[in-house]
This record gives sequence, structure tokens and C-alpha cells, in this order.
Amino acid sequence: MSVATENQERHSFRWSVYLLILTTAAALSMANIINARSLLSANDRSRWCTVWSLVEKGTYQIDLIDAQRGWTTIDKVRHNGHFYSTKPPLLPTMVAGVYWGVKKVTGWSLYGDTNQTSRAILIIVNLLPMLVALYVLVQMLERYARSEWSRIYILLAASLATMLTPFLVTLNNHTVAATCVIFTLAAALRILVDGERRLRFYAIAGFFAAFVVCNELPAALFGLALFILLLRNDARLTWRVFVPAALIPLAAFFVTNYLATGGWKPFYMYYGTEKYLYYFDGIPSYWQNPRGLDKGNESPLVYFMHCMIGHHGILSLSPFVLLAFLGVKGSLMRCWQLNRQEAPASDPVRQSSHSIEDHTSLTVVQLLAGFLTVAILTFYLTRTSNYNYGGNTAGLRWTFWLIPFWLIAMIPVLDRWSSERWRRRLACLMLGVSMFSAALPVSNPWSQPWMFTLLEKLEYIDYRDRPPALPRKTYSWLGSLPDSEKPDAWVEFAGPLMNGKATHWRITDLGGSELNGRIYRAIHFWQFEDGQVPSTREPNFLDGQVFCIDVEHFNNGKPPEDFLLWPAEDALADDFSQIPIQRRDLETVSTADVETAMTVLRGIPQTKAFNSGFVRYIKTRLQGDAFRCQRSAAQVVRKTSSGVSYRHRIDIWFCDQLPFGTAKVEFTVSNPSTGEIHSKQTMTIVDVHEGYRK
Repeated sequence: MSVATENQERHSFRWSVYLLILTTAAALSMANIINARSLLSANDRSRWCTVWSLVEKGTYQIDLIDAQRGWTTIDKVRHNGHFYSTKPPLLPTMVAGVYWGVKKVTGWSLYGDTNQTSRAILIIVNLLPMLVALYVLVQMLERYARSEWSRIYILLAASLATMLTPFLVTLNNHTVAATCVIFTLAAALRILVDGERRLRFYAIAGFFAAFVVCNELPAALFGLALFILLLRNDARLTWRVFVPAALIPLAAFFVTNYLATGGWKPFYMYYGTEKYLYYFDGIPSYWQNPRGLDKGNESPLVYFMHCMIGHHGILSLSPFVLLAFLGVKGSLMRCWQLNRQEAPASDPVRQSSHSIEDHTSLTVVQLLAGFLTVAILTFYLTRTSNYNYGGNTAGLRWTFWLIPFWLIAMIPVLDRWSSERWRRRLACLMLGVSMFSAALPVSNPWSQPWMFTLLEKLEYIDYRDRPPALPRKTYSWLGSLPDSEKPDAWVEFAGPLMNGKATHWRITDLGGSELNGRIYRAIHFWQFEDGQVPSTREPNFLDGQVFCIDVEHFNNGKPPEDFLLWPAEDALADDFSQIPIQRRDLETVSTADVETAMTVLRGIPQTKAFNSGFVRYIKTRLQGDAFRCQRSAAQVVRKTSSGVSYRHRIDIWFCDQLPFGTAKVEFTVSNPSTGEIHSKQTMTIVDVHEGYRK
């Protein structure tokens, strides 16, 4: 067999493997996009809100769609009385064009047909460009890699082992930027390594380098470095072709930004100002009190450690990147040695295609990869107020656009390792771990990586917030008791029933009195349905129950067994002579009466102290601004007489701005084994006595 024939067969074999890898990657990514939920996080919802608003309302304002259930995002600013996405508007504007086309062809709406519409858009915006980029990468590997093994290894890594793979299922800027980096490097290497002077390579390099910058603003350093490299290579073509091509996306970036903001400065550069730190309808923006990872309380050293080898580590999640770092180290040592020898051809930028076989042709990419990696890490290490690892995400997402640099930088290392079995095995182990890290979050990349979960289980890290403690131990959904001398407080709650009607609670303060030295407050509780609503606000004592509550015991956090009083009728006669039903209600108290009263006040069939929860805001019909509440909950498992167990849970939104201290109560009965919900009732405050109204 001739050498030419053998080479042709090897070439055919490689392309068969390439096709298999690309087909597998395409099929898996397509399946991931189809199976993933839409609107996965506040981050991608922010962009989707802009896309919808542009097409449906012709504006960058997202107020209308942001208010819809499932569309709300924290990645927004308040500007001139409206909400806008914090994301640079160029990419959402381009995606809006795709959405417009999809809508015209299919009739789908992003709001009404969210899943199929968003998936179609993601296939066009994310998947197809990535497949083209992988094909371009194959061409680069064929040109610059020496061994068959290294070519296949790098394509496998690019297709299945980077964090770009899970991010294809969500609308984001990182996959777009990384795709454009591949296009840029393909053109730039033809100029810097192969000595090409064709105009199209300068145009491609300029356009896509600038578009990378538009999607990852720290990549401006890459754009500047590439401009300098090409300027030293051929100043005339750089000014004549590269620069004009770069101005196209840059102009689009600033024009769309001006249309969205009224200025040239992107919204996200206003972080920490009133555009981020606002109140709307009484609710503070998320960024006034960020939670979890977003608090950014770590030292620079700890943050750097976790960025490299910790829970969001580049090397811990994608260990194959170590091969790129070894390549950078090799280039630095080679340059240092050439510098010591004072060789006239020591400038890596001026290496020609004659050095492809000894890999010095890729020195410029390796040095650029090392320089950009150090620069980007340094940049984010200086932003101490943003130490959040990119938020709730499967990887260090602000480094994703560097992945193509790392892939090219590892070519010389893999070519050397290809001849030694133990090194190939080590490289395959690195690749396997990287594939594992990339495969786990394919259904939702906006989730913490496996390393984070592992370290959390081992109790090495803990970013969880602790809810504020309740003012006192609490056993009842009643948050507080009125303390005014005049008994004028009442509130009304309402909630839907299964039959479509609503049930109501009317809770009325009857005033206070003293019994055997114990001060108590009488509270009337009445439950009724639609159609029974009285014309008067006076309590209807012919229905409902009267609870006499020991004020001191209640305020000291005692359970209903201790704070409920049952005075005899003659003890009530003087103080509550206006209550016509008092003798019937309180003359004889049975065990069943006591248990019924305690169950009503507890909301669950057994005494259990409530656990404190986080501060939440609830909007009601009482006022325009939301009420600041603290959510609390308790649950018990109780067997019925037939031996069936049910979990009874009560969630309460305590609010010190309201009479009786409660804004909302939710009762849930479920199967403790399966979690299946048998019944659910939500009661929200809908009315309050006139003296309270603002």
C-alpha cells in the first residue's frame, strides 16, 4: 500500500469519526433542548422578556411580561418609571428577529406557546451556530494538530465535555461568544500562522472578534490584542478590512443600547446604583439584600481557590483544561529560552507555516490563552462586590468564552502525549470527568455543579441563608392581639373553595378584661361562605366562636393549651354583657370544645411550634404597596381512625402592619409518603376595619 493511499484511508477514517462525534453531539443537544423546561432562570428570563416585549409591544420595557407568573426576573433595573433587562440589548434584539420569523411561519407565541417557541429559537440561535463552529474546529485540527489521537480527543472535548454543552438549552450570551471565538481564531490563525493575506480572513476576524466583545465585554482585551497582532502582521489590511468589519457589530451594540437606555452605557454597568437598588410597590429589589452565593462574603484567596479547584473550579469540573495550561507553560518556557539565546526569530507573532511541525506556530494562541485567562480571573477577583461565581450556575460562566483558546492551546501537549499510553490514559481520565461535569446539568445549567453539592454534603461549604428568628415562640396563626382600649379591630380573610365559591373568615376584637389577676382578650372568629356576607360589620354572635386569650401567655410564646381561658358565665356577665350568646357558648365547656378551639387556632390537629422562614412580600387589595411579611410554617403527621396517615401543614405570612398580625394562611393536607396533595386552602386578608385604612 502506498503512502498516499494509506494517508487517504486514515483521512477517511478520521472524517468518519468526526461525523460520528458531530452527529452524536447534535442529537444529544437537540434532545436536551427539546426536553429542557423553558424560562429556566432569572438570567435567561431577563433576555426572553426583552425578546417578547420587542416583538409584541415594540419596546425594550419589560414591565408587562415581567409581571406574568413564571416570567419574573431579578435581572432588571428601574429606569424612568419602567423595568428593563440588565442584559446588553444587542443579542435579545437579534433573537427578537428570529422570534418574529418563527411566529410568522408557525403562528406560535412566546407567551402562549412558550415551550415550542423557545425551543425552536434555541435550535436556531444556539445549536446550529455551535455545530458550524465545531465543523470549523475540525478544519483547524486537521491543519494544526499532528496526531490523529489529539484531533479526535479535542473534538470530543469540544462537543461533549465543556460547559458550553449544557448551556445550549438556555438563552445566554456565553455559547454565542464561544462560537464566535472559534470563527475568529480560525481566520486569525490563517493570517498569523499560514501567512494568508486574503481579505475575507481579516473581515471574518474583525467581525466576529467584535461580536465576541459585544457578548462578553471583558473580551475587549482579546479584541485589542488581536488588533495589535494583526497590525504588526499587516497594518494596511488591518486598517482597511479588519477595523471596518469590527465596527459593524460594535455600531449595532451601541445603537441598540442607546435605543434601550437612552444612553451609551449598558444597564448592568449601573450595578450598585439606584437603578438596581429600588423599591417598587413597596417591594425592594433583590439586589438590596442578595442571598446565598450572591452575598459575596469570601476573601479573594478563597474565591480564587474555588474558581480554580473548588466548587466552581475550572480544573475541578473540567480537568482536561490542565492540558491547555501545560501548553501555555511550554510556550512561556520556549519563549524564555529563545530570549536567553537572543534568537532573531524569537517573536512568536512572526512565526510562519514552516514551524507547524514543531508547534511553534501555535505559540501565539497559547500565549494569548494564558494572558487572557490570567487577565479575566484578575478582573473578576478585583470585583469584590460580585463574588458569586456567576450565580446559581453549573460552571464559572464568565470564563466560557475562553474555552476555544484552551482547546487550541492543548494541541501541542496532546500531540506529545499521543505516543505514550499512560499519558493517553491520564488524558482520557481527565476527559471522562469533564464529560461527567458537562452531562449532569444538561436539563438545567442554572443549577449548582456536582462539586458544589458534594462539598455542601461534606459540610465544607455552606452558603445557605438563615431566616430571621420569630419575635417569640409561636403556635397559632394569630400573629398578635390588639392592645387598644377600644375594641374596634376586625379583619376579613377570603379564599377559594373547590366549588368555585369563596370561604371567608371574620375575626373581631371584643376587648379585654381581667379574670383572677389574668388579663385576657376576647376574640370572635366566624367562618362563612359567599352569600352569607352580612350587611353590617358587627360580629354575628349567633355563629362562630369566642376565644378568650391570656395576653401575657400569648405574648410569651405559650401554646393554646396555656393561653386559652374558659371563664364561667358569671365571670363574663359584667364585662361582656353585650354578647347575647356568651352563656350558651361558655356555660359548659367539654373536652371536644377545647380541642376544637385549639385546632382552629393552631390550624393543624396537634400542637407544634412554627419554624421561622424568610421575609416575603404579599400584595393584597388593601393597598397599592405590598405588605412585608415573615413566612413561617409547621407540620404534623396524623393518623385517622382508619389508620391512614396524612401530613397537615400550615404556612403563615405574619405581618406586624395588620391587626392580628397575619396577612395570609395556607393549609395543606398531603400523603406523607408520596407527597400527593389531598386538599389545599389559602386564606388571604381582603378587608380590615376602617380605623386602619390609610
